[in-house]
Amino acid sequence: MEAEPRAALFACAEGDEGSAEAALGACRAAEAEGLRSCMLLWGSEPYKLAAKTWRQAADADSAPFVLGRHPLKILRGMPGDPDVLELALKENFLRDVVTAERQPGGGDLRTGLTDVLLSELGKLYDVTVIVTGPVIADPYALILADSVPGVVIVIRSGKTRLAEATRVKSLVEAAGGSIVGAVMTYHKQYLPDWLARRL
Repeated sequence: MEAEPRAALFACAEGDEGSAEAALGACRAAEAEGLRSCMLLWGSEPYKLAAKTWRQAADADSAPFVLGRHPLKILRGMPGDPDVLELALKENFLRDVVTAERQPGGGDLRTGLTDVLLSELGKLYDVTVIVTGPVIADPYALILADSVPGVVIVIRSGKTRLAEATRVKSLVEAAGGSIVGAVMTYHKQYLPDWLARRL
């Protein structure tokens, strides 16, 4: 996370691997270290997590975040939780972001996203963690993979097959993304609770 902007993309293969939960865990770890974090939910798939996580945050407030001519909403997290920025892929927002509306003459997709969106978030947060739809089904995931310093592949225990994980790795690397690690979610604990606590 030494690269600028300090951002990472959590990507999965086909969905339901727990990418949003893994990203939330990474944000909470950053918050525990005293770093302000933002979880960027790209598309509509992860919205359920945001609603569930912040439903009981009665004193959480939303703040406007203006990107170009698009007012966006940042949902303030409770202490220890990240803020959440939900990005719906609608109207002209995506076009404006990825074509670098602030740069004369435009730019390529990677330059547009990095310079416009992530750099703006970088002014507000120490760490930005991005969650997209599944790589195999969501083309924007690969655009984002080329726009961030690192990609974390999320693998669900007992669900994600080796062939799928290998395919995601190949697609991300082919798109110019840099894989920095992998997270296994929903891993079952086979040790007795009393023994696991002692370990």
